Amino acid sequence: MKYCCEQAIGQYGKRTMVIAFLNQKGGTGKTTLAVHVACELARAGSDVLLLDADPQASASEWAGLRAETPCTVMACTRPNLHNEVAKVRDRFDHIVVDGPPRGDALLRSCLVAADLCVIPIEPSGLSVRAADRILAMVETVRTIRPGLEARFVVNRKKARTLIGRELRHLATGLMVLETEISDRIDFANAVTYGRTIAERAGDGHPGAVEIARLTEELLHIQTQEQIP
Repeated sequence: MKYCCEQAIGQYGKRTMVIAFLNQKGGTGKTTLAVHVACELARAGSDVLLLDADPQASASEWAGLRAETPCTVMACTRPNLHNEVAKVRDRFDHIVVDGPPRGDALLRSCLVAADLCVIPIEPSGLSVRAADRILAMVETVRTIRPGLEARFVVNRKKARTLIGRELRHLATGLMVLETEISDRIDFANAVTYGRTIAERAGDGHPGAVEIARLTEELLHIQTQEQIP
């Protein structure tokens, strides 16, 4: 599915987009998604910055396990992160932010920097309801960044369940991305060894296909919503 993402970049252009994966609820897999989307964009030909804004430094640790990374990886956990992003934005086609699990000042700075906020939610109504705080922050930031887009993405979906469809009824007021990422041990194994699921298991692996589809969907939002 690598070539789907390449075609999407060709179709939608290389206009810089800052995508922030944010959720204050732990265990939603935001780091795994941020790493995989950043690498998928890079594999498709974009110059990508993966910005590790999580004090736990999981994305930086992943990068440290590799001899080289497909994208540039930089850590920044300062509450003026949006200013740092503004300084380097023109140097990259896309910037992917792995946000913090807590800390309102840093989280707000991530939102100010972002064009698109992606909120991973686990397949449970509780996960959706736990996102209320970040949704309130999104609305606050929109007063100064009216172009800020936000989407839920269903992550760690269990096989043969309809929970993704059910979540679409619970997640009122915010769109849920069509692409759903399944709960696969191969994701954890890949990140543990400093790789992506495509590198470990090949482009045809179902998890790699899901990541490619997710990345293409995010690129489509860039054009559809006319992100500045």
